[in-house]
Amino acid sequence: MYRYILFFTVFIIYSCSSKRNEEIKSDQVIVEQLQNLTMKKVQKEAIADSLYIEKDFARVIDEYTTLIKNDSTKGVYFYRRGYSYGQFFKFDLAIADFKKSIDCGYREHDAYYSIAVIYHEVFEEDSIALDYLDKALLEDSTSKLAKQLVLKIETGDVKNI
Repeated sequence: MYRYILFFTVFIIYSCSSKRNEEIKSDQVIVEQLQNLTMKKVQKEAIADSLYIEKDFARVIDEYTTLIKNDSTKGVYFYRRGYSYGQFFKFDLAIADFKKSIDCGYREHDAYYSIAVIYHEVFEEDSIALDYLDKALLEDSTSKLAKQLVLKIETGDVKNI
């Protein structure tokens, strides 16, 4: 009788430890997969960053679009893609990305200012440009560029730009 109890106890312990080993192996596989994904993301970010620095804006758009598909919470992705769209005169797309950058809390002043410049220089919509310049100045009240553009729009004075 004790033999059966001993056998049964050993069997249960072995079964539990075997299942635990399987769980550990499964957890290890998941950790490795997450590490691989993280490495790929870091590599993609590095590629996109270097292309941005090199001003290869066509490829920048592609790389940041891929990154945005995987993580739409990073304002830097939208800001840099928006800037890149602007280089190809895709101003509606640039404005949309600058707004997303603002929503993410990334370089709000610069994004508002960039939107204002597009509305002033491209669309000739000075009232909208002034609205965005007001927002830019709320973010950085010392911005000389924003103040100069306000002066230019309000007075037509181009000497101070």
